Amino acid sequence: MHSRGIPVRAMLDELTQIDAVERLEDQRVRAKSRIPILTGMTGGAIEVIGERTRDLLDTLTNNLRRTSKPLFEGTASCR
Repeated sequence: MHSRGIPVRAMLDELTQIDAVERLEDQRVRAKSRIPILTGMTGGAIEVIGERTRDLLDTLTNNLRRTSKPLFEGTASCR
């Protein structure tokens, strides 16, 4: 209602990346999975987990030492 959503090409790229769809000839697409779920641990996923863990531990350490105002750790991602 308030937003036009994501571009169709971006959605197709994401679904192709997680192997939920396959591209056919003549610009057609076939669903390979009813539920698109990314499985497996990729190098990128491990890197993201490490970055988030580091940020969380830095925030917790800062808040325990209380050398400044308490911090809040929040993460937003867009792939």
